[in-house]
Amino acid sequence: MSMNNNTVVSGNLNTDQYKSICVDAENRFNSGEKVTVLSLSKQFGVTTNEMRKILVDHFGSRITFTRGRNGGIRIV
Repeated sequence: MSMNNNTVVSGNLNTDQYKSICVDAENRFNSGEKVTVLSLSKQFGVTTNEMRKILVDHFGSRITFTRGRNGGIRIV
């Protein structure tokens, strides 16, 4: 089953925006950049809670979130 660009996946995001968030998060992490829920949520204009849900829905158990000064997102 394929989704068109108008399919709402989460909140007010369509399929392309959802994929863009996930690809961007993984690319930034793989390049060694510090990736945080806050930075992604600001970049894509969603709340931090919604961003966390999007990432967990996509990456599942591959993603971990660490709070604090040295915190961020880790994808395995």
